[in-house]
Amino acid sequence: MAFLPGVNRRANILPAQAEPPQPMISPIEASARYLMHLRDAWNGTMGTAAETRFEHQEIVLTVPASFDEDARELTVEAARRAGLDKLTLLEEPLAAFYAWIAANRDAQAGKEEDLRDGDLILICDIGGGRA
Repeated sequence: MAFLPGVNRRANILPAQAEPPQPMISPIEASARYLMHLRDAWNGTMGTAAETRFEHQEIVLTVPASFDEDARELTVEAARRAGLDKLTLLEEPLAAFYAWIAANRDAQAGKEEDLRDGDLILICDIGGGRA
């Protein structure tokens, strides 16, 4: 939910080019609906038992590193609207690093290039940024 400063993120401003009488929603509602769609798609495929339902999983939502505290809180609010209570926010560069570790753990096992405590890692996040 990265917006220009001064934009009311709770206002019904989306889609940006819409004009009355077209229905408009807030960025929070748009995010909540997206998460609800993911939840419903998961539950329709995988969530037959209560413990496998999406809303009962531990969910990690990645957010841009540039998100300010308000954007993070609004992201959590959108997730709560979608019924997601077991939630962790993780900045995208860190999420990419964790994914790299998981993908390379077995390939690096026993090699001299293994990561060790105290090693420095450079993570370069070249995102789409703001238009």
